[in-house]
Amino acid sequence: MLEVTAVVTIIACILSIVITVNMGRLQSANLIRTTIEMQSIIQATIDYSNNQGSCPISINQLAPTYMPLAVTSSVFKTYYQLSCTSNMVSVSDLIPTGIVKSNPIGSLFQITTIGKQDNISITSTVPFHFSAKLLYDKKYN
Repeated sequence: MLEVTAVVTIIACILSIVITVNMGRLQSANLIRTTIEMQSIIQATIDYSNNQGSCPISINQLAPTYMPLAVTSSVFKTYYQLSCTSNMVSVSDLIPTGIVKSNPIGSLFQITTIGKQDNISITSTVPFHFSAKLLYDKKYN
């Protein structure tokens, strides 16, 4: 009977370690997915701004022309917030505190702790859209 208890205890310890490691990996994967979605929203917003001359009021305006499907909420069950200024686009989301261990995408990524959540945001400039044609004459011999 003592041997069975020892085996069950060892199995329980191993399972708790495996579950803890996999939960961390799942949270990291969710963070990566969220940042990719945020970058997609920013790119779609930039495209919208260049074509329409103004920023969209909501993310829903981006679909279906600029995004096949408007992604308005993250895997963390919170809604993306979109804000535009004259030449800047920012998308933010609230995630559980402690998931971000390092900056996943560079200097445009910001983290602010708000209570038990982290507010992550990605900001990008809106480049001016130029459409110009080259004028040249074709000369054939």
